[in-house]
Amino acid sequence: MHGLLGCKRNWRSIALALNQKGLGQVYCIDARNHGSSPWSKEMKYEFLAEDILNFVNTMKSASVSLIGHSMGGKAAMTAALLEPSMINSLAIVDIAPSISPNMADTNFLVSLMSRVDAERMASARNLHTLRACLMKEWEEAVPSYQQRAFILDNLIESGGRIAWRVNLEAIRNSLSNIFAFPFSREHDNMTFGGPTLFIAGELSPFLKSDQMPNVLHFFPRAQRVEIPGAGHWINVDAPGPLTDKLAEFLNP
Repeated sequence: MHGLLGCKRNWRSIALALNQKGLGQVYCIDARNHGSSPWSKEMKYEFLAEDILNFVNTMKSASVSLIGHSMGGKAAMTAALLEPSMINSLAIVDIAPSISPNMADTNFLVSLMSRVDAERMASARNLHTLRACLMKEWEEAVPSYQQRAFILDNLIESGGRIAWRVNLEAIRNSLSNIFAFPFSREHDNMTFGGPTLFIAGELSPFLKSDQMPNVLHFFPRAQRVEIPGAGHWINVDAPGPLTDKLAEFLNP
């Protein structure tokens, strides 16, 4: 499962590469309020985990491994902790089972997206023109071209009108839940005992080595590896090394 403001398309090339390495069927799924999934007011990780487990049930597979990035990683961790017997192994990409940094930055991005209202969308000549205008307008607010393009990929044209693909209201109202984790080392003792790999980006603040005591509390068989030169979006910064680490772990 992808991260916040992403969609399953972000991971399609990784899924295809894993399939070509002999890992069998690999499914990318959209989180609720993202991509082609239904919208809901509820964005707690318990609900995201339930969505994952419901999908797993429909697959009727004897062996299931979950891969999750960022928000999707927390959802996958929650699913494995709630129903460990349903999951064989777990690969978590650049996120820890704890409160995450940079909530203010994400809140700013969601607010920026919310300012592109229905009137602005309706008056745009077409989707391509609106995206191009916003790419230019947001240069100062969001200096990273890659990040602007990632956000604006959520602008779609459907039924002759332009709209956001993500449920911005639900996401904005749920940011505190999304940046938290539903279980704490101090109060919760559930564990997932299956093989678990945590993949960190060297340049990212989301999964530093000092998080490992917290990781091991919930995932006693966890190992941490680091992708050199990669930031939080490892699937974009280093797709080859990421695919190799995942394949090595999932098909030893």
